[in-house]
Amino acid sequence: MLDKSQYLSNVVIRKGLSFAAFNVDGLRSREEDAKNLLKKTNIDVLTCLESKLDNSILTNRFEVVGYNIIRKDRKARLVNQKSCGGGTIIYYNNT
Repeated sequence: MLDKSQYLSNVVIRKGLSFAAFNVDGLRSREEDAKNLLKKTNIDVLTCLESKLDNSILTNRFEVVGYNIIRKDRKARLVNQKSCGGGTIIYYNNT
């Protein structure tokens, strides 16, 4: 369950747009936290850092109603063709 006090300390809400950054350190394990953050706060733009995804994971898994997604994975290592971390997913309000 999302502990709002832990994640909302960096949320800035003023008149107009609201932005937040969330270091998820692996979005697959923090997927519900990111989705709950969006649903409970109505942030306009949420950047999830260190998503640690690769092309074997479909973007639609992370969809949230009312938001579009921009995704940029880190390039795979040459040695084993797997991501070694990094990557970003940006959720932005589509209303």
